[in-house]
Amino acid sequence: MNPEQQKQALIQQLHGLQALINAETNAVLKGVLEQEKSECLQKLLALAPQPPQLPRFTQDQTTTTNTLEQQPATPTTTTETPTQDQNQPTAQQQPTTTKVITQNTTTIPNAIAEKYVTFHNDVNSVSLGKLGTLEANLLFAIFQKLKDREDELLVFDLDEIKKMTHAVKISHSDLSGVVKRLWKNIKAASFWALYPLADENIMLFRKFRINYHDTKKTQVKSIEIQVNMPYFGYLLNYLHGNFTSFELLEFQNISGKYAKTLYRLLKQWKSTGVPPKMEWGEFRTLMGISEKIKLVRVIEYEILKPAVQELQKLPHFENLCYEKIKTKGMGNRITHIQFYFEPIAKTSKDREQAKRDIRTIAWEIRSKKAVKQIKQSMEQLKQAKQDSEILEVVSMAFYKPQDPSVVLVVDGIQPAKDGYEILVKYYREGKEFQARSAVLADKEAFLTAMAKGGYQIVDLQAQQLPTPKQPQAINSNNDLTEYIGRNLYMNNNGISSSLKITDITRIENGKVRVDIKDIDKPRKTLNPFILDNVKHFKSWFKKYME
Repeated sequence: MNPEQQKQALIQQLHGLQALINAETNAVLKGVLEQEKSECLQKLLALAPQPPQLPRFTQDQTTTTNTLEQQPATPTTTTETPTQDQNQPTAQQQPTTTKVITQNTTTIPNAIAEKYVTFHNDVNSVSLGKLGTLEANLLFAIFQKLKDREDELLVFDLDEIKKMTHAVKISHSDLSGVVKRLWKNIKAASFWALYPLADENIMLFRKFRINYHDTKKTQVKSIEIQVNMPYFGYLLNYLHGNFTSFELLEFQNISGKYAKTLYRLLKQWKSTGVPPKMEWGEFRTLMGISEKIKLVRVIEYEILKPAVQELQKLPHFENLCYEKIKTKGMGNRITHIQFYFEPIAKTSKDREQAKRDIRTIAWEIRSKKAVKQIKQSMEQLKQAKQDSEILEVVSMAFYKPQDPSVVLVVDGIQPAKDGYEILVKYYREGKEFQARSAVLADKEAFLTAMAKGGYQIVDLQAQQLPTPKQPQAINSNNDLTEYIGRNLYMNNNGISSSLKITDITRIENGKVRVDIKDIDKPRKTLNPFILDNVKHFKSWFKKYME
């Protein structure tokens, strides 16, 4: 068997192993297959590198060019990615006359190949989200041209590049910028991550060469592309399953880079319409969302929703919807995202059923959002009602503050579900004539506002008013006085605080009230602790004493 036959046999073996790896779910067997694949790759690399295979065109289809004769007055300059083949001749060592494949004369045997771009699903697991709109158009048009070409070297001239970017009116300088940005981004794309059992910076393209008309490299002349075989040949060759396919023109007509990326990711699941739920961080990475954007609502309203609205203009995506998922026990944060859209069905009956199904799912998602919004509105209304009651109490508290005949009594402050319930009564000539109560989140703020309003503590007995129950002070005979001035150390949700006990008093039903202050923030108002009894206080203090 000659070297060429050995190479073809190894390529076929490599393809078969890759198919088995993609289908295998057992981790042990998958590792054995990966090892066998690695050995196969080593055998391929051990063979002497073969020159790129050129298609057998007729004489009028093969263009023979002499680089010295066609060289412009200004020297042609090139930019090229590093190649894995260290034995490949440099630009100075290349022969004067070379054969290249010109895309103007390439014969595509299948008309469908000219319309659709097809690639292995592994491409979708590599982050290409940093590509702009035109760079994405150009890359996937290149994928279309490279389909089933193995390691052939393809050359695209300026006119062909302009067509592939789908921007006919683009200027020469802007087009050059698109090519450069694609070259830089594709170099940095982590395709080597497709080989999890090895660490090596392997590039998608064995050769990505940009030829220029000028030495300043501002006017692109042509580009030369060659897939890095055997590493990534399977991404565009031997595709009999586990691939993504979509209409290239439809993809190019989508506006917005995020919409293009989402379209590509969803098209992998066009036969089911329900992709697996995606981890939120992974989704951000594949979409190319900047790490500087932290807030989910910013991502949703500035990136996700515009992308979905753009795709909803297309067939099968008109009912596209998504659901943000929170995992139990992970707090109030988004952990996954799930998309739903209408799958491609073979019969009209199946299509109608698919439409009904996706509409039902969309309705359920909208219903969940509506219920959530209603709950939020109810909470807001409840809070607004509380605020109104608070304002009423405060307004009554400041009722004729300059009238000495009116006496205000804060008759009670009791802990409540949402704060403290405050009962305010008003007396004139010793008789109660008005009373108001409300739940306030911060009692200290209320009392401070009262003091600023001109109210002062008065002698209730002198006014012959009913005396509200006062807390019973801890006397010297009570053993709790020794705790006053002691320090506590508490940790709440990862935030530590050093507290000092400022006072201890007895309240109704034998309960103990402990007033405290923050040692580091002495001006900060803190709510007191209410403990069931003295025994409860002592065990509580022992737990948090500093």
